[in-house]
Amino acid sequence: MGLVLFPGDGDISSPDVSWSCSGFAAFRRRLAQAEGLVLSEMWGFGGGRPWNEVSTPLEPFLDHPDDAVTTSRLPSAR
Repeated sequence: MGLVLFPGDGDISSPDVSWSCSGFAAFRRRLAQAEGLVLSEMWGFGGGRPWNEVSTPLEPFLDHPDDAVTTSRLPSAR
């Protein structure tokens, strides 16, 4: 699994970002860190801290296994 992000300007001729699975995992760790979270302390990432103890709009993006991404829980960019 990986992640490819395209700009919201309708130009899909090339991605803005493209990561492999390991690159995506590193991105999520850094994103969590920017939100004041240590992903390895969270439930589902080897830690015991439950997600209901944190408040971040990125929770739907962070709180799932790397191999089971769904976009239905992600906030709309519109």
